[in-house]
Amino acid sequence: MSRLLRRKARRRRLRVPVRYGVKRLDGRGFTIDLSRLGIGIKTNHVFPPGTEIFLRLEFNGHILTARGIVRWARRVPPLLINYTRCGMGVEFKMLSDLFQEYLNRWEEGDVDPFT
Repeated sequence: MSRLLRRKARRRRLRVPVRYGVKRLDGRGFTIDLSRLGIGIKTNHVFPPGTEIFLRLEFNGHILTARGIVRWARRVPPLLINYTRCGMGVEFKMLSDLFQEYLNRWEEGDVDPFT
């Protein structure tokens, strides 16, 4: 099955810092894209698929938090991180109220809902 058929929600590119982890938010990366169902994270500190992680995005003075399950993960040699796809795809399991509000407004066409 093609990747396009598997996707159930439209993704939009977004690049903001993200912190994540299993017990502590000790992982750092940048978002790749975002949808109502999940988020892509560019990082070389990945967790195996099936791992439940916590996420925290901070931008425009707002803190958005979520919990999700890692669906894909790929590490690459450090010298290749800027040249190839790496990181994790995370499917959301729980969103904070503020995160849910952000996604609702974003899907309605608000380019940057919190400015």
